Amino acid sequence: MTPDLGESGQGQSDPALSGLTLTMPDIAELARVKRAVVSMWRKRYANGALPFPAPVDAEAKQPRFHAVEVAAWVERRGQGNNPDFRADAAVVAALTDDGDPARAFDALTALLALAPYTSAPLASIDPDELVDLADEVDPHDRFAYRETVGLGSYLPGAARHAGAVASAAYNPASAIERLLGARHRTGDPRLTGTVLRAPVLNLVADVLAALAPDDEELVVTDPRPGCGDLLTAVLGRLERVEPVLAHVPAGDGDALRLARRRLAANSWPVETSSGDVDAHLVTQVPALDEPDLDPADVLSRVDHAVLGLPIGRAAIVVGPASALVDELRDPGAEKIRDDLMRSGRLRSVVLLPAGLVVSRPRQKMAVWVLGTVLPGASFGKKHLVVADLSEHAPDGDEFDGGVVHDLLTDLIAAQGTERDADAHHFRFAKFLDSGAVVARRQSLLGAAKATRDLVFRDPAGAEQHLHELMAHLTDPVRPSELPVVRGLSGGEPGGRYTIEGLVGHGFVHRRSGHRLHAVDVVQGAAEGTVPVIGAAEVVGAAPWGGRRIDRLGFLARYSSGRLTEPGDIVYVTSPRPAAVVDVEGFCVVETPARIFRVPGRARGRVVPEVLAADINAASSDARDPEAWTVRLVPLDQGAALATTLTVLREEERALRDRLQTLTDLRGGLLDGVASGVVGLSTENVSVPREDVRGR
Repeated sequence: MTPDLGESGQGQSDPALSGLTLTMPDIAELARVKRAVVSMWRKRYANGALPFPAPVDAEAKQPRFHAVEVAAWVERRGQGNNPDFRADAAVVAALTDDGDPARAFDALTALLALAPYTSAPLASIDPDELVDLADEVDPHDRFAYRETVGLGSYLPGAARHAGAVASAAYNPASAIERLLGARHRTGDPRLTGTVLRAPVLNLVADVLAALAPDDEELVVTDPRPGCGDLLTAVLGRLERVEPVLAHVPAGDGDALRLARRRLAANSWPVETSSGDVDAHLVTQVPALDEPDLDPADVLSRVDHAVLGLPIGRAAIVVGPASALVDELRDPGAEKIRDDLMRSGRLRSVVLLPAGLVVSRPRQKMAVWVLGTVLPGASFGKKHLVVADLSEHAPDGDEFDGGVVHDLLTDLIAAQGTERDADAHHFRFAKFLDSGAVVARRQSLLGAAKATRDLVFRDPAGAEQHLHELMAHLTDPVRPSELPVVRGLSGGEPGGRYTIEGLVGHGFVHRRSGHRLHAVDVVQGAAEGTVPVIGAAEVVGAAPWGGRRIDRLGFLARYSSGRLTEPGDIVYVTSPRPAAVVDVEGFCVVETPARIFRVPGRARGRVVPEVLAADINAASSDARDPEAWTVRLVPLDQGAALATTLTVLREEERALRDRLQTLTDLRGGLLDGVASGVVGLSTENVSVPREDVRGR
């Protein structure tokens, strides 16, 4: 299995890498560069004082390289985009070199789970003593004993490797999470199913922290934890003086054992039992290691999970929006969801943006927050709130802090009594009667849109909101920094040239668009995605940024994948000549759209906005881009024109923001005054007579 790894240290004797190898795709993934970049490194640095490492077998079809040599070369050359190359390489090489990556994964995680329970380095412990340690820490063989004993003669080498990986990752818990970062290499379905991205996991932890009082002993359970993604993320996110107790159901499946290893590596207290426990519940449906479930099965699983929820405890469920939010076509599924709403247990529904499931960038997920039935609440008085975050894409691993704060206050109000909800000013959530929602027989989000008049339940909140809008309107507009316009008597124009001529002189470069697979393109913003610009976006038939694609997935699946650069002109010839300037860059252009790129040396003569304007002014039957005639700018005016156009763009953006504020203020005043929660005084307002008459 895992080879004997030699002495500790860095460079050629690094125990985390010694004896392990990497392929060129491995190196590219670890360095976070394209595969072609690694090929370039091999050619450019084939000779010299610090050449690229030689392959283990130069004749092999898929050459492999000593991981320790590659790591040393990357660090000394300062190549790539991953400062943790060595630590990540230890994980990748271990899973790649072993004949059974899943078995190697189990062995390493088992040893890492034992590491917190000994003060001695794993590599220094006698194999028999390691087995005794596993027996002492895991006497009932629930997470690590059998994996440790099963290593047999490989145990000393595996222990040295596990210790070195833990050292490279700073601690055993981080080492296990780093191993899970390379989970796709194992080919193990219990690890690679519907993996959720960090923003969802962090949001669930924040919701639980908000709903669980700080002065209580916090116990968290997941009836189907899979390999423990959700439990680990939630417990790691919570900041408690008292330890948080994790409850994992009884069972001997591989995924359950891994979940317990992750908790043990963090030294979190863990209990195991087969009955109900007095705990808050977090769960993903279907679980990570399960196949897809139809909406009826998803809802039945949720209903069963919360059936015995203790009084005062909350349940937070993450599942597909197709079951938790959307209109249901299956009468059986519809009945289960209706019953959950009628019971009063379902309190909050949060629709999340697409792109939060690693393997399914187009799927939308939702979060349900459930509680125990409130005493004395009849069906007509029971309520729930529905919040729509589908347009609030996270930034990196987090949703916007202000969005999370306001959402949490909405959810806290929804967990209380009807009086609590009536006194709260909801920002995202719409307060609904459960009976009305059930009667509508439609998506929960669609039902929520019918209750806009209930937003202003808190007069103070409404007043504060309107004051903020008015203050924004009175902010001074940024002064324009426009240049002085002067006449040029006898000035020479920049001249007109065809696109063919500009390309021939190197003033413009052409780039083709990409032929994208429809399944890779998603609607709406999401973490890690970039805009897709096609013909519809160029001609204005679709909004810029409405379609997006996962950036890393695009670069990995499209070998010649390229992103736009700031100032690129994206153009089409059909249904008419049209062009738009990509001011910010970092977009993916979809064929039939193509790109004109102005190199730096030509920017003084070719201004992208001028070129785009001339293309848009072409006649509708001018379908040959080579023959398009465009203007150049006088050499001494190009920079000044580009700067001025930037200022004008900022002014246009400020005016659009101001118009949106006016629209929001108008709607807020209509709702606030009509609802009787705010009043107006116009003593100091001068209103034109024609406006008073209703113009």
